[in-house]
Amino acid sequence: MPPSIKQWIFSLGQTTGTFALGRKLTRSSLRVFTWHGVQNIDDPVLNLDCLQVSPGLFYRQIRWIRDHFQVLDPKTLANGQPWPDQSALLTFDDGYRNNLTEALPVLQACGLPALFFVSTAYVEGSDFPWWYRLRWVIRHAGKPVIQSPEGDRLPLSTLEDRRSAALCWESFLVNRPQGEQMDQLAKLEIACQPDATFKPCFEFLTPDDLKHMIDAGMTLGFHGHQHLAYGVEAPDVIRQDHERSVRCFDAWQLPVAPLLAYPYGSLPLAGSDGERFSLGIQSAFTTQMGINPPGGNGLYLKRFDVNGGRNPANLAAISSGLYR
Repeated sequence: MPPSIKQWIFSLGQTTGTFALGRKLTRSSLRVFTWHGVQNIDDPVLNLDCLQVSPGLFYRQIRWIRDHFQVLDPKTLANGQPWPDQSALLTFDDGYRNNLTEALPVLQACGLPALFFVSTAYVEGSDFPWWYRLRWVIRHAGKPVIQSPEGDRLPLSTLEDRRSAALCWESFLVNRPQGEQMDQLAKLEIACQPDATFKPCFEFLTPDDLKHMIDAGMTLGFHGHQHLAYGVEAPDVIRQDHERSVRCFDAWQLPVAPLLAYPYGSLPLAGSDGERFSLGIQSAFTTQMGINPPGGNGLYLKRFDVNGGRNPANLAAISSGLYR
């Protein structure tokens, strides 16, 4: 369906009250909205997934949620308490510094709490998201053509070509063990021969920044240490990664809620529920879209991915309980 027609349907559903009826019929379900970053970035390669949302759109998104839901304090879930009707939870993944500089002032102005899932290796500065390095390498490639993971030809003549190539490689690597991700990225960088020295395109929160956010009434949660894909890593690797995260928060003397967002939405291997409980996690969040009726499995909570393509009418549609 063309985006213009889909947007027209969303607007119609919002103005006719259809989505409001859906929210009323499913008012006992929890809606979880998740963002990554809030920053103006128009580069079609570096922000190919639109996960860095413009500040203006973010403000409109937050106001719409505030006006239509009761925004939940994350501590309600951390304490294992039931949520009231018409509840919504606001979450942020990874730990971008623009969460502090751009998102926090909007949340404070609207009087809303939020939950920030932080990958601690990014905070301590020992690691940087491989997918942004991959995008940068392809964005600045000095070669006119590279190969896909399957050996097919990927032209790099235009920015759209480079965006498509980055999507191809990122989709291939996203659910791979970390060692393979790093090995393939190193080979890709050699093949691309970028025409500039790598410079991180985003800053990450520091321990002092996290303390400031806690002082402002926000809550921190776990997002792994090195942002591993749990679905392809062994249970002992997952446990060790989580323990490194715990040690970081302890060293920084920062409280963290027993709440986890699975990196990439990659779920641990089947049958490892005991592993997750042994980590002391009360609730865990996937990237699967949908609402959460009461009484469901708290280790598989669904979330709505809020990106730069979601205006209030779009939010009304996806959170109505009617839209699939």
